[in-house]
Amino acid sequence: MKVKEYSAESHTEAYFRYYAPISANEPQYNWEDITDSFTEAASELKLGELVHDNIFGLFEAMSAIEMMEPKMDAGMLCNKAKKVLQFEPAVKADLVRIKDLTPKELIGIMDELIACLEDFQAITYGFKFATQVTETRAAGMLKEAEDEVGRKLKPLKTTLREEPNCDLDAVQSQVKEYEAVLARLKFYKAFYLTLVALEKSEDPGITAAKQSLSTALSLIEPIRKTVELGIQPVSTDDNRQGSIMGFEPLVNQRLLPPSFPRYTAIFGRHQAIDYTEEMVKRFLHICDVVSYASLHIVILLVWRNNNLLGRAETIRDAIRAFNSPPSIAEKSSLSTNPKANDLADSFINRAVRPVKSIIHALGHNRARQRDKLAHLLEEFAALQDEADKVDAQLHNLLIKVEPQRQHFACFGSWVLYHTLNIMIQYLLSGFELELYGPHEYHYVFWYLDFLFGWHMTCLNRAEKLLQAQETALEQRSGRSGKKNKKKKKASEKAIQEHQGMWHLYQGMRHLCQGYLRAIEGFEMQNKTRKPADKFGSEQTRYERRFMPFQAVDTPQPMYYAHYKEYSNMSKMNASQNTDLFVMASNSFQQAKSIFEVVNNVHSEVALLLKVTKTNLVVTKLAAGGHKHDSAIPPEFDFQCHRAFPIIRLK
Repeated sequence: MKVKEYSAESHTEAYFRYYAPISANEPQYNWEDITDSFTEAASELKLGELVHDNIFGLFEAMSAIEMMEPKMDAGMLCNKAKKVLQFEPAVKADLVRIKDLTPKELIGIMDELIACLEDFQAITYGFKFATQVTETRAAGMLKEAEDEVGRKLKPLKTTLREEPNCDLDAVQSQVKEYEAVLARLKFYKAFYLTLVALEKSEDPGITAAKQSLSTALSLIEPIRKTVELGIQPVSTDDNRQGSIMGFEPLVNQRLLPPSFPRYTAIFGRHQAIDYTEEMVKRFLHICDVVSYASLHIVILLVWRNNNLLGRAETIRDAIRAFNSPPSIAEKSSLSTNPKANDLADSFINRAVRPVKSIIHALGHNRARQRDKLAHLLEEFAALQDEADKVDAQLHNLLIKVEPQRQHFACFGSWVLYHTLNIMIQYLLSGFELELYGPHEYHYVFWYLDFLFGWHMTCLNRAEKLLQAQETALEQRSGRSGKKNKKKKKASEKAIQEHQGMWHLYQGMRHLCQGYLRAIEGFEMQNKTRKPADKFGSEQTRYERRFMPFQAVDTPQPMYYAHYKEYSNMSKMNASQNTDLFVMASNSFQQAKSIFEVVNNVHSEVALLLKVTKTNLVVTKLAAGGHKHDSAIPPEFDFQCHRAFPIIRLK
């Protein structure tokens, strides 16, 4: 049969056209055009939805996608009769020149290089020159190239000034071309020096990198304005030369690991320059991040913006800023106790690896990041056990010198704080990656509500420990000491930060409760669709979603039985769906009031406030009976926020 027509030929057509010409002895077929009927039948499916039938399972569906998708024919379309030449044969065939390049050719080659930049591993692919050319030599060669272009540019500018009878247009054109080449060489040198400087761990390396990045950023605009001066790719009928000199999309085809045929799309030149500009700006931002003194600020930044940036001292300062445990606090009574110091140092050194693992995991893309966060929970579960043991031992030492104070849950609270961050980020990233179906939103928001409650408790405990340390300092040093006032000011700032985050998490908890009540109201209206039992039970899906949390003892895992108990109680308390929508609007109203107060805690609050206000209006309309008779399920729109959707009635 003839399948639906599309621009690229299918695997079957390519096979018969190239390898199996029909002979006179082979059977002939009466092909029937099913394009219209197939399109009509397929229109009933949503985007990404597959047909499921006893004789048409996942294997058949994937085979159909492979046959119908033009991108899957990339291997055949690219290869055809095209012969890919290696470097030396290409030079002999005059397809690649290695000298006497014109400025137009240099501009085109350098712009194409930006578009085709690839992070090859030198050893893996046999590029041995990287070990033979030192960093100093590479920078020097770029400087020599700059000087050479400058020597060619200088007489041209002199001609423009001193010879009015010269061919003005031709000379000006040459000046523009050489200036464009010079701008690109300066950009490459600045960017290369940035990478060299960032390899140095000392602070001067960061300073030098920022200077080079500023230079590189200033050269982006001159490069963008002169893109059209370079030579452009020329396609031919035989598909032999689809790119400019020196660039062959298929040259690394055999170097890639075996996989399905695919065609790598290469940026256009303007798009590549825009991307490069954003990359330079991100590098500048990273150079600012390393100046942040607080580990918590760095990790919070990475959670939100997906940027990649431990030392034991950094972790010690972070714990001291979080809740100031008596064993490592300023003027601690345990500072002269060798056993207490050994216990604290041992725990802090043990915490280095998990904290470094967090920062390392957050450098990956969201999908890989989520996978690593699940494994990180096991590390933090072990660290939590050790923190509890160390806290108990330090408490026994502390009450001997300060009977009125305690050391319970000091290190443990800090570990719990990061454990909760990991668990919350794990669930929120599931929304961003579109892993949850609408039928799963209820128990995901229910678990988030539970975790935000724990977060608030953890911050309350940290605030009380900071206040206890402040009181102890006042009693020990007196209220009038200048140093004590300075330290008190620092602790007050930490307390204010905890209070701000506490209110933020309280608002997010009310937001989750609003979603819970709204979804329950839609369920009572029969507007929610759930998968048939033959595709798996709700308990199976629940247990699979929260399986990584089983490794953690604190907070205690919430099993499916706990969720069903809550769900049943919620249904019993609501007599009709309008009651649930009223409760949802009340929760959104409370969240709105909180977000309006803490709008300066984090930039994301503005987005949460917009989502909350919209959902408040929607749930009030639903409580008033708006769209009550409609059987269409509500839409959850994630365009405004990656994890908290706007509810839209249909």
